Amino acid sequence: MSFVLPIELQTSHLLSNFSSDLQIPMEVNIRRVDPQGDEAQRFRKHLHDLAEPFNHSTNDRPRAVFSDDAIVLVAETADHDQIGSVTINPLVPDDPRAKNLPTGVKLGEIKRMVVLREHQGTGAARKLLQVVEEIAKTELGCQYVAVETLHTLEPAKRFYEKNGYVRREVYGLYHPEDSQCYGKWL
Repeated sequence: MSFVLPIELQTSHLLSNFSSDLQIPMEVNIRRVDPQGDEAQRFRKHLHDLAEPFNHSTNDRPRAVFSDDAIVLVAETADHDQIGSVTINPLVPDDPRAKNLPTGVKLGEIKRMVVLREHQGTGAARKLLQVVEEIAKTELGCQYVAVETLHTLEPAKRFYEKNGYVRREVYGLYHPEDSQCYGKWL
């Protein structure tokens, strides 16, 4: 299933979606995939590869547990090459993964946000984030979303901050020695 963004997001995406080297706009399509399927699992290796240069392993981190209503999106080029992935996982207040998150509101957690290295800086991550936030708000009713990244992944931290996420205390099952957490009201 593909998603059509509102015209203001499409226009913004076209203006900001240029490769820094070539200055050529790149068409990125976002579609939903089965959370348990091969397409969703494909990017797990890429997460590990991205963390490795920063002396971190994703092997000893808490495994993503997807609820039945988790939504997984993939980003594809016009040639249908998959270049990124993101998941939104609804959280309920008594879930240990929601510890230290706001109470009395619907919560979502962004997981497995990754864009292949050769496509970073093209706007694909921004488009994935815009679409997953819109789905979290409109389909899942989320009022607040949280995301965790390794504290050593400076590009990821800058990306979330640039897109309106605010640093927050560690939540859920994460540990302050490994994690930097962010949140955003939708």
